[in-house]
Amino acid sequence: INWMKFKALYGLATADEDEGEMKEDFKESFDYMDTNKNGELSIFELASGFERMNIGIGIDDMANLLFLYFGMAKPTITMDEFVEWVVADRRLTLALVQYRT
Repeated sequence: INWMKFKALYGLATADEDEGEMKEDFKESFDYMDTNKNGELSIFELASGFERMNIGIGIDDMANLLFLYFGMAKPTITMDEFVEWVVADRRLTLALVQYRT
């Protein structure tokens, strides 16, 4: 699946979760992708992690997504940055879905 389909599916799967549960899920996802266990995700680990979850997003696309959110090139992100980014992206996706309905 692609990034947009992943966001839609994840949004549906977590629609009833409170924000605390959701953040814990994202932290578990971070730990899953942090293969060298250094507390940061490189764009390579992010792309590889999404590939292992059958989500088609390459290194260039991952770098672009991080740049769009953080406003600067980010070769690595911390767990807090990852959770912030994914929560913000989820909120935006849900707002767009609600706007369209």
